[in-house]
Amino acid sequence: FDAGTGATYSLAPQNSYVTASIVKVDILATLLRRTQVAGRGLTSSEQATAARMIEFSDNTAATALWNEVGGGPGVAQFNSLIGMANTVPGSGGLWGLTRTTVEDQVQLMRTVAYPNAVLGASQRAYLHGLMQNVTPAQRWGVSGGVPAGTTVALKNGWLPVSGGWEINSIGHIAGSGRDYVIAVLTSRNPSMGYGITTVEGLSVRIWSGITSHQVQEPILSEWNATGGGGGFLGYPATDALPTADTLGRYQLFQGGSIYWSAATGAHEVHGAIRDTWNSLGHEAGSIGYPTSDALITPDGSGRYQEFQGATVQWDQATNTTTVIPKQVIPKQ
Repeated sequence: FDAGTGATYSLAPQNSYVTASIVKVDILATLLRRTQVAGRGLTSSEQATAARMIEFSDNTAATALWNEVGGGPGVAQFNSLIGMANTVPGSGGLWGLTRTTVEDQVQLMRTVAYPNAVLGASQRAYLHGLMQNVTPAQRWGVSGGVPAGTTVALKNGWLPVSGGWEINSIGHIAGSGRDYVIAVLTSRNPSMGYGITTVEGLSVRIWSGITSHQVQEPILSEWNATGGGGGFLGYPATDALPTADTLGRYQLFQGGSIYWSAATGAHEVHGAIRDTWNSLGHEAGSIGYPTSDALITPDGSGRYQEFQGATVQWDQATNTTTVIPKQVIPKQ
């Protein structure tokens, strides 16, 4: 969940995974909700146990607090309050065998990271602080690729089961123009190291892709039509800006641009066609704004795009572009 844009991105959100130790965040959140409702803080004993459970992933501490909050039914009651509909607590005291989805874990981290009606500010700050202070040996996972000086609050889980290792990491990342919560859950890893490498590789890509730049209408609809952050344009590299002729707006993305004017609507421009258009002075030049997205040529040999004053055609075989005056049909 990207707090900067309000967008949520997910892969295989319906898949269910064994939590292993990431459920410890859920356990402590449940305890904090209970003490909040009771109008009291954590006792010194509870604080010491909670710190061991989160900062060092101590299993004995987790069992103690799991029992204190009423085990699976107690955790399930808290989960229903925050909308974790697809998390099933482990039975028989086996909290590490709780099953969950990435969507539920992102919802849990949103409850920890951002203001809400279930956990108060002091409760959230306490849990968040413990997650920022996990022992150095356990700071892998969704911290991958995140530079020093950025706030990272995380909890990891790892468990060898039949079929391979469950390697999971959840957290809140904030700083350098980014603010997001993330859950990466994996199964069937041949080793713990393999799973960690997978999680951290994904974390690197997400850190690079998420920015603080927002995408708003009318550019937003066009960006979504191209696939959003997962499409060929990628993520925004700037906010929306006024065009040079002041008649429209444009926004730069990792893989191209979107230009809008009241007369033409919003259209993407990318690749060699954009390069040629830019060389002609882009929207303030001789062929004006784009009036279509890039389209496949009828013979499949490349792409063409309509502009107010011309059509720009790109030939894939030669990697060259041709500017065709308006009213001339692209060569077939």
